[in-house]
Amino acid sequence: FWVGFRLLVSESPSQISRCAMGVLRHRCMNRSAEFTLFLLLLPAVAGFDWGGVFGSPTQQQHATDELHDSDFDDFLKQHPVTAILFYAPWCFYSQQIMPAWDIAAQKLMLHDPPVHLAKIDAHRYGLVGDRFDVSAFPSMKLFVDGAVFEFDSDLGRSWQQIVKWVNRHIDRDHVLKNVEDVDHYLNDNDLNVVGLFADNATGTSFLKSARHFSDVMFAEARGSDIATQVAKHLSTHATLTCETVQVGKNRENSKQVSLPRAFMHCGSQPRNPQRPEWTDSFSAAVEGTVVTVRRSDNSDGWEQNLQLKCCDDEKHAAENKEKHHVTVPSVVMFMPHDERFAIYDGDLENVHALDRWIMARRTPMLMRLNQENAEKIFEAGPERIPGLFLISQEPDDRLEVVLRKASRGLRGRVFVCIAGRSTQLERRLASIAGIEEESSESVLTLIEPHANSGVQQQQQQQQQQQQQQQQ
Repeated sequence: FWVGFRLLVSESPSQISRCAMGVLRHRCMNRSAEFTLFLLLLPAVAGFDWGGVFGSPTQQQHATDELHDSDFDDFLKQHPVTAILFYAPWCFYSQQIMPAWDIAAQKLMLHDPPVHLAKIDAHRYGLVGDRFDVSAFPSMKLFVDGAVFEFDSDLGRSWQQIVKWVNRHIDRDHVLKNVEDVDHYLNDNDLNVVGLFADNATGTSFLKSARHFSDVMFAEARGSDIATQVAKHLSTHATLTCETVQVGKNRENSKQVSLPRAFMHCGSQPRNPQRPEWTDSFSAAVEGTVVTVRRSDNSDGWEQNLQLKCCDDEKHAAENKEKHHVTVPSVVMFMPHDERFAIYDGDLENVHALDRWIMARRTPMLMRLNQENAEKIFEAGPERIPGLFLISQEPDDRLEVVLRKASRGLRGRVFVCIAGRSTQLERRLASIAGIEEESSESVLTLIEPHANSGVQQQQQQQQQQQQQQQQ
């Protein structure tokens, strides 16, 4: 449902916070029709690579094993827990999912024991596809000790959704066995949660929370020795702020790429998935805010979508950034916005508190309305948090400053978002809030998603009718 309320630009952050929380305490009935119409404006873009929409797919190198009809059954015997991608080389969507399949394979190799991902050309080997009722391309199936589980394509086709799908069926999380695993895990993800647990610690809430988020990656280090080593490494990583820089493919021997900021250095080891038989090796030289990447094993270019890890210079970072100290046990989170790093200070055994803490940090404290942010606000997450929207015909700098300050006090309880009136999504939001098209005033609107069953909705309707009769 939605609740609208309006504030003058002179209102203070504390007044906005109190007003928002006051409305939250007085729940209204679900206006499912308008909420459904609003959600219909959110296209299912998760996991879709738009880079090749206007052109045909190009030949690329991929890191997962390629199976044939002759070795398919033997591969499943050797790897009883395996996910298989049934694809057709001429299929556009099959080509689009390949990079996500490669990254998912890398993530799932951190499982203990590892989970293997492979692929097979089901157009060429049609009998294999027929055995497993493959009727469309691409199709993904998880084999667990002889049982076969179908992938629901409605979930999206991002690597996060693939990993979550596998995790849901095998109930395993990512295990960090050494410090080197930390870099592989951190630098390919935007949102990361790491659990550090001493000997004999259960960490059951951490495992439950790991299954609640599709866009957040979880990993854990169990045992006092390895957890202490990882904690020390994370403390350094949090101070340095490392990022994955997209280099991409290149036909020439060298390529220059802009860096996010100055005082960074880049490693030469590719961060994207690699196959053992690939001979590609690289060098990276940084000058100012530009890194020059060269292939060093020969004079050719490269076909893989190259990624490199680039970090802030340690000396410069130590002088200008806050130093962090991670202890054991603890749960920490890395994110590409706001403070970029946080240490959980709540009860490690309270899964609801941990979920809320993660939800509060998976998005910026103050967002601008777009399709990606709207999906996060309105999706049915573990903790359904309302969205507070500032809707303005024109940018309202003064009220935005006030709202940014108020968002700090509302963090974890309300998503705070700024919306204009130019896009279809923004106009629909304004319509739901009851704003006339010709109106130029700024409005704050609170929208709270509900996922109630028909019985719950019926009960709420009966309660509302009783309240109206009493009035």
